[in-house]
Formats: sequence, C-alpha cells, structure tokens
Amino acid sequence: MESRAVSVKHKPLKLNQRVPFMVEVSVVSQSKAGTRQYLAMNLGKGGLFLKTLLPLESGTMLRCAFRLPDGGSPIIANAKVAWTRRGPEARDDPAGMGIRFINLAKDERHRLRSFVSDYEE
Repeated sequence: MESRAVSVKHKPLKLNQRVPFMVEVSVVSQSKAGTRQYLAMNLGKGGLFLKTLLPLESGTMLRCAFRLPDGGSPIIANAKVAWTRRGPEARDDPAGMGIRFINLAKDERHRLRSFVSDYEE
C-alpha cells in the first residue's frame, strides 16, 4: 500500500502578535526609585510596548501593573526591558521600550492570551 503525504493548512501561529492597547502602566524598576507611569501602545501575549522618550536600559528588571478591559483585577507582572528605541519620535515608530513578561501567574497569562486572541478574531 502506497502512503501519500497530505497537506493540511493551519492558521499560522502568531507568537509575537501585538494588538493596539493604550492604557497607563505603573512601573517600578530596579534602577529607578519610586513608581513611574508609562503609556502602553500595544500588547502581545508575552509583553507590551511602553512609549517614552527616556526608556530604561535593556535588561532592566521591572514590576508592572495595568488593567485589561475585562473588568478583572489588575495584571501585575514581573518583566524585563527586552529592547529600546531611542531618538526623535516618529509617527509609526515612537521612542520607547519593549517589555517582556517573566513568570506570569497562570490566571494572568490566560487573561492576556484570551484578550489578544479575542482581538485577533
């Protein structure tokens, strides 16, 4: 009996998919005293982009808090500055920093994934 490969099309997995998400984010960093407020511009399953003319250094560890529009409690996440974009503000590429979540609690990870997935549909 001859076997034949069957091609199956799947929806591409969008690991780094980001959705527009403008909300105030409270951030406490290891390098700066006190809590600072930033404006998030987009959100993905693994992190968010914070708009700022003075981004923190890549590798800086943070604790951030923000709310999803689901009416639930704030998402509180340990995070790390993954990358920064410095320089004059451009319309499509504002200055700021990419934040990657670290060790999110299971329920918070589920809420984030649901929010991003629901937005994509």
